[in-house]
Amino acid sequence: MAETTDKPVYFFRFEDILANPEAELRELFKFILNIDSLEGTVIEQRIKDVIAMGTKKSQAYKPRQGGTNRNAKNYLPEQIEFTKNYNEDLFHIFGYVKDEERNPDSLSLIHISEPTRPY
Repeated sequence: MAETTDKPVYFFRFEDILANPEAELRELFKFILNIDSLEGTVIEQRIKDVIAMGTKKSQAYKPRQGGTNRNAKNYLPEQIEFTKNYNEDLFHIFGYVKDEERNPDSLSLIHISEPTRPY
């Protein structure tokens, strides 16, 4: 993962881009271009142009509505447990689990109940 490379790595959450696209795009492009500010650049203007178009014009992907973990029923309990264990650090880093000790402002988005197989 990121710790095993000398290449710069940029992490972001999809939901943050949806909630605040202009700020997230600015940060992403500052990272990509390795600059401190986009002020006065073509990229800054292009981000403003795309944001001004509104979501109906600029949205290439429409997220599904209706909650998280709707596909959990398709996986065996062992598969879910493996995934939870394998990704535990990432869940904490990105604030997807309630963790007062590691991240007091975290959300509790990981709620996986025992799945039922469709067959």
